[in-house]
Amino acid sequence: MGLASKDSKASGTARIGFKQSADRAGYVLFVYNLLSHYCGSLPQLSTGVRSNNKYYGLQFFTRSMPCITEIYNLFYPQGVKTVPVDIYNLLTPICLAH
Repeated sequence: MGLASKDSKASGTARIGFKQSADRAGYVLFVYNLLSHYCGSLPQLSTGVRSNNKYYGLQFFTRSMPCITEIYNLFYPQGVKTVPVDIYNLLTPICLAH
């Protein structure tokens, strides 16, 4: 899962978070390697409870940056997730595969 969020600090810049279950650690590390130059730390282990079952995952976040905010604003106008009308022009075949 990828998610975008805006920094609650005065800068208001956005960041990207990526989290998958621990059994997909190889994929998380692959994506991390693609985005690592935007990240300030290594992926971290996360835990959670869903339907009374404990699960383990691996997650990382990018730094909050203006270039990510531009992308965030395309998909979250007025803070509501929306698919842009020109999505075809925004995504590459590799992006769609992910």
